[in-house]
Amino acid sequence: MANPMVAALIEEKVRQVAEIMEQQVDDELHRLETMTEDDLENVRRKRLEQMRRAAHKKQEWLARGHGQYVDIPGEKARAPPLPCGDAPQLCL
Repeated sequence: MANPMVAALIEEKVRQVAEIMEQQVDDELHRLETMTEDDLENVRRKRLEQMRRAAHKKQEWLARGHGQYVDIPGEKARAPPLPCGDAPQLCL
């Protein structure tokens, strides 16, 4: 093994990180255990809104032609124009 002092420093840092992570987990568990029905309803409402926005965006992308495969007949054939949008595009 390397220098014993280095090993001791690494061990101390790992212990400190583990304590911090354990405290964060404990805090989150406490927050979840003390949630009221109103808090849970707010979480549900926010998640449902996120899912609606994602579904709407997916529908917009599909309407623009994203997610479709177009076969190009040969190397010299011109590739069809790609639809505009936020999603990345890939030409093979």
